[in-house]
Amino acid sequence: MDSVYLHELEEVDEEERLVFTGLFDGDLHRGGDIADRIADLPFDEALAWACQRAPLVYVDAEDGRFSAGVKSAGHVPDLPGEVAARIRSGRRRARVDWWLDRTEADEPMRFEVVVTLAPGDLADERRREQQQLVEKIALRMREHGFEEVNFSAERLEAGLQEIERQWQAAGQPELFGWTAGGLDFEITAELDAPEHRSVTERLRRLISEEIVRTTGREPYRKEDDDLDGRWDLDIDVHPPGYDPPPLPV
Repeated sequence: MDSVYLHELEEVDEEERLVFTGLFDGDLHRGGDIADRIADLPFDEALAWACQRAPLVYVDAEDGRFSAGVKSAGHVPDLPGEVAARIRSGRRRARVDWWLDRTEADEPMRFEVVVTLAPGDLADERRREQQQLVEKIALRMREHGFEEVNFSAERLEAGLQEIERQWQAAGQPELFGWTAGGLDFEITAELDAPEHRSVTERLRRLISEEIVRTTGREPYRKEDDDLDGRWDLDIDVHPPGYDPPPLPV
């Protein structure tokens, strides 16, 4: 039986957050082959095209697969009306990302803050001064109104132990490449604020000032070529319990 698969196109915005476009690609499957295709059509146009060509229409949208043809697919749920309405609204965020478009005019809400600080030098003899810098940053965050501030070196120590394990397993070579994630210190905190962007910007300035004061160098940024001895700083501000939707591959 002929079938059509419609797939909503997804993008990533400047903050690396998921955006549903409201536009669809589609493939007509006939006898094991793709007999026809569409690209970049609004949902209603894509659905009309699909229903004219096959009784079975599958819609991949909002991290789910739904049946929307004249013949219902028993193993796939029918497209709910509320999901169809969201699709027809066009370009939009995932429902769990409702908070991303808040502004300073909104009432404050609770945000969780996760700061990761990866040192540019992993030598053991630098560890104490690196930890002291992270402690200073955590103290300044408390002084600037952040609550429940905690810092940890567990991810860094676990990553270094994994590198040591891999090096030993490789026979202790002089030249050695490794695979180990989480080579960073972590600071967690909470804060009440209207929106997340101003929190991120304020915190980045505060931390960068402390890093420059201690090391004389700005944190590393993606556009920088010079990595030597520079800290890598990442800040994630989100609601408690936030589970981000998967980004398009």
